[in-house]
Amino acid sequence: MFLLLLPLLLITTSAEARPATKAERAAIVEWFKTNLKDPYDLRSTRIAEPAAVVTDRGRRMEAICVEFNPRNNGSYVGIIRTPIEFTPAGLRNQEWDAGIYSSAACKRPDLVWSDFPELGRIR
Repeated sequence: MFLLLLPLLLITTSAEARPATKAERAAIVEWFKTNLKDPYDLRSTRIAEPAAVVTDRGRRMEAICVEFNPRNNGSYVGIIRTPIEFTPAGLRNQEWDAGIYSSAACKRPDLVWSDFPELGRIR
């Protein structure tokens, strides 16, 4: 079913702005639980509306940008903005996979951000 909805998701995110759905937000929280060394102490968590972005490596994609301030060895490292892509195989962050943790794709001034408190409350 997700495969059938993906083209619709891409069309609606390109045509008009919309906030991330509850299901998308929950999936992103799960992705962070799996992919961060210490996902339990995130600060300054925000989420952008889905948008077409160009990654630091030149790839165009529909993504949801997430902003957060993680801890590393006990200290907060500063704000990181990273794009999360929804694919038929699940969530993907190719920038993260390439070692690019804060992506220019998510630093565009036209992105519409809102608070993402559930990311800061991972337990």
